[in-house]
Order: sequence, then structure tokens, then C-alpha cells
Amino acid sequence: CDPDSSGSDCDPDGDGLTNAEETANGTNPNNADSDSDGLTDGEEVNNVDDPNTTLIPSGTSNPTDACDPDSSGLDCDSDGDGLTNAEETANGTNPNNADSDDDGLTDGEEVNNVDDPNTTLIPTNTSNPTDACDPDSSGSDCDPDGDGLTNAEETANGTNPNN
Repeated sequence: CDPDSSGSDCDPDGDGLTNAEETANGTNPNNADSDSDGLTDGEEVNNVDDPNTTLIPSGTSNPTDACDPDSSGLDCDSDGDGLTNAEETANGTNPNNADSDDDGLTDGEEVNNVDDPNTTLIPTNTSNPTDACDPDSSGSDCDPDGDGLTNAEETANGTNPNN
């Protein structure tokens, strides 16, 4: 494999998988940890510990899935909302709750303005994923007129929630 490491029996990234095995598993032959989850591709496919990594495999896992075997990794989207755990942290949202503010739009829909066909609402713009009243201020816990009374309290008092 020297000087040409592209042969099928070579392992240019030193993860324990040959180029042929990398191709068969859909991993990157030049990146020892294709999914950036802390385990090398070889550890995940062969369940053999690499003493150069801090994690120890507990079985085989998918080397192209950043959530397998550990859903707490930064590149993982543990709640499936379209934001990685790192993006959830940066936006102040809950990486284990697809709709952190319970407004009917996933955190990913609010941050990226991309519709998730699994939700009934369709985003029309970006909005604050930690504010249940953004983009829809008609929820019972919202106070669109800023008078200190929620819509539910305005309704109970017979007052106008928008004035």
C-alpha cells in the first residue's frame, strides 16, 4: 500500500477496515471515524476496541450513524427534528424534545424554515424555537399585547388578548 494506498486491501486511515470493507459499509476510507461519534469505523463494524480511542465498543453499530451507539454526540440529532445536538445547544433548545417550546413546529422547522411533513403546521419563516408564542401568538400561554395576562386569562376575564 506504499506509496499507493488506494488498493482494496489497504487501510489508509488506520481504522481496521480495508478500502473494500469501507466501500461495503459506506464509510470514508480516509476518515477513521466517518460519523464522528468517537468510535472508529473498525470498532463499530468489528466490535474490537481501538486502544487509541476513549470509547470502548459494546457491540457492533452503524459506522455511518452519528447516533449509533451513543445519541448524546454533538453530530447526532437525537430527537429527529433536523438539528444536531450541537445546534440544539447553540439555539438553547432541548436535544431530546423535537418541539422544545410545544408550539406545534419542530425546533428544526423554526430554525431552518424547512417543513417537516410529520407536523400539521408549516413554517412561513424562521422563528424562536424557545418561544411558544413565536410564530403563533394565539396559544393559551401567550400574551400578544404584553399586558401581563395570558390569552387564557384574557378569555376567562372577558378582555381582549390583543389590546
